[in-house]
Amino acid sequence: MSDSDYEPEYEPETVTVLPPPSPLEVTVLTLVPPPLEYMSALHTSKSEVSSRVVWTGSLMLARHVLLTPSVRSSMSGRRVLELGAGTGLVGLSVCMSMEEGDRPVAVCMTDGDQEAIDLLRQNAGINGVNISAGVGAGVAGVPDRYLWG
Repeated sequence: MSDSDYEPEYEPETVTVLPPPSPLEVTVLTLVPPPLEYMSALHTSKSEVSSRVVWTGSLMLARHVLLTPSVRSSMSGRRVLELGAGTGLVGLSVCMSMEEGDRPVAVCMTDGDQEAIDLLRQNAGINGVNISAGVGAGVAGVPDRYLWG
């Protein structure tokens, strides 16, 4: 098989964002480690797939956001922008866990990798997160491609 024939594969991963007594589990599709030849070809073309896996830093940020009262309250009634959302673990965790009175108006999750955005949309669906951005939509994960930096 040549590098151009390889299609990335994804598998579901359930991440425990918050442990009991108030557990929060988020299921996301993550990249199955590709062959070394494919990774080398990505490097040569200045492409990457790092946004399609769950990073420990994402888990730690999600926990910090959800367990720190001052951070939670600072999002109440506001629009939240996540740059480099990748699989969407942080944004989806916010969408899935906030109580009615603490909720942001919307959570906009962005990434520069269009395939990561497509994956993020699937992850939102798997977790029952509304990704429409209409008036009165409440917490809405709105994935979009955005190049920043």
